Amino acid sequence: MERYDNIVKSSEVRKLVGQKMYQKALVILETMDLSKVKILTDLSLYAEVYMQTEHYREAEKLLLKIRSKTCSKRVIKQLIRLAIKEKQEEKAEWLYEEYVAEAPNDIDRYLLRYRIDRMKGADTDVLIDSLEKLKKYDYLEKWCYELAKLYHKIGAYEKSKKECEDLILWFGKGLIVDKAKILKSMCEKAQNNVESSMDSFCKNEKILEKQQNFEYNHKSLQDIPSKQNQNRTVTGMYTNEQLQEKFQNYLQYANMEDAIFSYFAKVKEQGTIASFFVAGGDKESRMLFSKGMAKALCEFKFCGFSRIAKIHASRLNEIELSENYDRLRDSFLVIEQASVLSQVAKAQLLTMVEALNGHIAIILQEEIELAALVLQGGSRFCALFETSFVMEERTKEMLLGQANAMFEEAEFIVSEEAQQCLTTACEQITMNIIDCERENSVRELARKVLANAERRSMQELTRRDGKIDYEGSNINRIIASDF
Repeated sequence: MERYDNIVKSSEVRKLVGQKMYQKALVILETMDLSKVKILTDLSLYAEVYMQTEHYREAEKLLLKIRSKTCSKRVIKQLIRLAIKEKQEEKAEWLYEEYVAEAPNDIDRYLLRYRIDRMKGADTDVLIDSLEKLKKYDYLEKWCYELAKLYHKIGAYEKSKKECEDLILWFGKGLIVDKAKILKSMCEKAQNNVESSMDSFCKNEKILEKQQNFEYNHKSLQDIPSKQNQNRTVTGMYTNEQLQEKFQNYLQYANMEDAIFSYFAKVKEQGTIASFFVAGGDKESRMLFSKGMAKALCEFKFCGFSRIAKIHASRLNEIELSENYDRLRDSFLVIEQASVLSQVAKAQLLTMVEALNGHIAIILQEEIELAALVLQGGSRFCALFETSFVMEERTKEMLLGQANAMFEEAEFIVSEEAQQCLTTACEQITMNIIDCERENSVRELARKVLANAERRSMQELTRRDGKIDYEGSNINRIIASDF
């Protein structure tokens, strides 16, 4: 009974963390015996709750427990953040060095460097340097606003104003956009030698923050830059085996393999990137697939960029695209909920694709039920998106792959009998649970099975006093009784 309670409570904690309701998550954690939790991803989640609620000692205990079993980037990053919160400068620095050695190309190193330097009271120019480097790879609303404030602080009013204008344009509305409007106004006053009070600005910021939970619940656009090559490259080279490996997580979808092969063959023949349409799956799956396509096209040298700009169709309906060609050049423009695009917006997209001529690709995204509405824009618009990638409902095979990937990550081998139990469970999930909830269901199943397998393995180790023939035992194996 206790085991079942922990599974239910873990699921509830996960939901609360997703909603950033850490205090409520903490209340649940205090009713759980965490010494019996063996799954590292769950321990990492609980450590995050403790960290966000300033229970630093408890967070550190869990993170060190995780680190004794694995030295992943995630746990090092959490330890760095914990050291920053506790203002342990020396500890943060050597952990940062370890993180960079482990992941030298990870873009999070710039944000971690910024946070460490800010804790140490570094010069504003040092902080600006880190955020400028971060912006080249990942255009994040919060940190670009911080960059705008730093520019204002050193008197670089034109740069600050430009950052604010970009935030207002691309994100459209929200708490940070409203702050950016105030900061932009202050920059304009400073440029015109009109006195403005930073105290007044800070006061307005706090007022807006108090309104956040009542007025704002989403962002309208996120622009995610990565390294660019200004010169378009059209001599792409690849093999079908490379495509199969890169998109292996999507090949279970009907006709997906043929669609991917056909698209890359078309791009190779034309010598330039082509726009396409992604339908089905959930929002996250569509975005992950789109990012994968952008990276593959860049990696195989069909283009010199993999930057992705993301915008909701309703927001695009309000924008004059011709004024933003320079911002969108050398990028993939992802349009969410494309079924609500206006005819005027569709015409603007056609004009922009022609004007930028190979320096942009449009990626339309929509749920499968509304897919038919997307291409109601005339023959030219339909021709632009003649390639469609359809992610139909989550099949038994997809769920099996997801669960087996979790077992593999935890370094457990699945016996034949256990594989049959898993197959049966995935069949039941497919038949009895609606599509959008299937992935969560199979994840909960896999976590429960892993917990059972870990507990059984520990009991067997204890019983045999550590003297084990691993090949002849069921230690680190998932067997039928674990289901």
